[in-house]
Amino acid sequence: MNRQYLISALVVALLSSSCGPTSIYNYGRYSTTLYKYHKNDDADNLQAHMDELNRLILLAQRSGKRVPPGMHGELGYFYTLQQDLPSAEQHFRTEMQLYPESQIFMQRMLDSIKDSQEGKNLE
Repeated sequence: MNRQYLISALVVALLSSSCGPTSIYNYGRYSTTLYKYHKNDDADNLQAHMDELNRLILLAQRSGKRVPPGMHGELGYFYTLQQDLPSAEQHFRTEMQLYPESQIFMQRMLDSIKDSQEGKNLE
């Protein structure tokens, strides 16, 4: 009886050992590159952070995982800083599509792009 109980417990332990928590998002080196950018907001650190965001988005698409909320929106914002408005608009629209709860904010960002293209003063 004890031997059968021991074998059963061992089998359960072995089978459950591979059941660890998994994340639906991959943040990679996001925190590291964002910290470096905030610590020193030069063009090199901005580009390194944007490269990491693009890499994480590509990895998520390849692996079938979801892109973390806000990642497309943040990347779109950085594209506006670089005056790459078509790329910014694409990322804002993608953020709205993936996360409908971001629609109001992303729409305001899209409106600000439209206003800047029309020559309106943005504040």
